[in-house]
Amino acid sequence: MRETLENNMAQVIFMLVNQIASVFVSLQFATVIEFPLPITSYVYGGSESDLVIDLIQNDKVLSIKPRVANINSNFVVTTKTSKYYFYLKTNTQTPHKFITIKDGLLEPLQKIIKDEKDFTFLEGDTSAKIVPKTIPLEVNGEQISSTYFVPKGAPLFINGNRISY
Repeated sequence: MRETLENNMAQVIFMLVNQIASVFVSLQFATVIEFPLPITSYVYGGSESDLVIDLIQNDKVLSIKPRVANINSNFVVTTKTSKYYFYLKTNTQTPHKFITIKDGLLEPLQKIIKDEKDFTFLEGDTSAKIVPKTIPLEVNGEQISSTYFVPKGAPLFINGNRISY
């Protein structure tokens, strides 16, 4: 399964400790998320009837299939050594199909990817950060006033707009 996910262009998200990544799901198909270690538990913040969740491939892969059209809730996955925090949201235009989760590190040396009027976006090998130029700046639904690290590879929203990088 691992080779299958990576060969089908799985999106890699480098998760940082206590950071939240958005995952977009769709009624049309299941979203598959592969974790580095076996999953010991998961909790969805919405109604149990909203999703079909299957744990497969030696408990390292979650298959998530919505049963309802308007998913918008938190989702926490725990492994033996880590907790991963997500927002599950319905998105029929650009849903995720395959995601591989890897652990990221806060990297001091990063290169500038975007330098905009309100922010600078920098990226390293396994982490990314936002440096606000206007304060406060809304990043992934949170108000920030100083340098803010985000999971590399995850969807990024600044002041309500999705940022491509």
